[in-house]
Amino acid sequence: MLTLSTDKLIIHFINHILSYLNFNIGIKYASNTFTFIHYYFEIISLKQLDISNLEVIAI
Repeated sequence: MLTLSTDKLIIHFINHILSYLNFNIGIKYASNTFTFIHYYFEIISLKQLDISNLEVIAI
């Protein structure tokens, strides 16, 4: 349900923001920290998001 996906949406958008930061900052500074944070949130989102929710909030 949409009421249950609020936290999942937040995690999803955080993942997009971190992906954007990792792309722009990681290329210049090769920051392993941003890469780690990005994949950490990606793992969290993959664990918490169902396939049905992924279809709803996919951008």
